[in-house]
Amino acid sequence: MQPENNRTDSELFTAASNGDERAAAQLYYRHAERVFRVCFRVLSDRIQAKDCAQEVWLKVFRYRQRFRAGSSFHSWLTAIAVHTAIDAVRKNARMVFVDVDENLPLFPCSQTEDALQQLENRKIRERIDQALARMSVQQRVAFVLRHYEDEPLATIAHVLNCSIGTVKTHIHRAVLALRKELSEFTECKNVKEEHEERTSHTR
Repeated sequence: MQPENNRTDSELFTAASNGDERAAAQLYYRHAERVFRVCFRVLSDRIQAKDCAQEVWLKVFRYRQRFRAGSSFHSWLTAIAVHTAIDAVRKNARMVFVDVDENLPLFPCSQTEDALQQLENRKIRERIDQALARMSVQQRVAFVLRHYEDEPLATIAHVLNCSIGTVKTHIHRAVLALRKELSEFTECKNVKEEHEERTSHTR
């Protein structure tokens, strides 16, 4: 029998659907972190993201007969994760998206980074989460899948059931919203760099 880690996702899923627990465990091991990450980036709440991720895996095997042999398990799983997270958002439209997971940094901090820089980066992450929360669900999902998960535009279009052109529009609007939200940090950085440059010329 072929080792689990040498089998494709589709092979593992077929085996898991037929009761192979080792195949199911290997499939979960491969994708659990990504599923949680997608749920978290859509929901911005770790507790709800964990619940959402669990629901995703339940749906994967509950609806296993809907998976088409030869298609991409990765894309199918991503679609389930996104739609489950979207359902969670719609069920709780008044959620406050301010939970920042330090294990999912947007800007990795170096070991030599001072406390002020770490504080600023944390504020930036909070602002990004807040900006994502104010976007439409479609914009948020498109941005998360493209910029956090590096998904192809075609996959995102399939997940959102729209054209690639519409996906590009969602991403563009999301980027504009983030730039507006982070404008004060950009201005502060420019002022700081200008000050440092002037100081260096006077030495």
